[in-house]
Formats: sequence, structure tokens, C-alpha cells
Amino acid sequence: MPQQDAARLAGLDRTSWGRIEAGKLDVRLDTLLRIQFALGVDTLEALFSETTGDLFETGHEDRNASPGTPGI
Repeated sequence: MPQQDAARLAGLDRTSWGRIEAGKLDVRLDTLLRIQFALGVDTLEALFSETTGDLFETGHEDRNASPGTPGI
């Protein structure tokens, strides 16, 4: 599923989705639940399970991003 479609289903804009993927944005529980629904994942545990892999892995994470960015 394209990033823009998943973001729309989760009620997020594409920029916020990308920032979440890159680990540059803290996420509230309600946002995680919307992402879970948008991706069609059964449980939050499955969203982060080793068997499903890292659903948010982008391969270009900015490791110098400052923590504590306000969440959505």
C-alpha cells in the first residue's frame, strides 16, 4: 500500500507519516491504533512483532534526530 494511502486511512498527512517512520515524531496511543487499523494489523503487539518485521523501516533513518519531538 502506498504511504499516502496508509497515511490517509490513519487520518494522518503524508509528512507526519514519514516523520513517524523516521522516528522523528513521538506517537500517542490513539495514533498507533489508527496506524494499526490502516495497515490491517490485528494487534499492536503484531505491529511491532519480530515475525512481521519493522513495518516502519525506511532504511534512511536520521540517527541524529533529537528525541522528544511532540507527538501527534
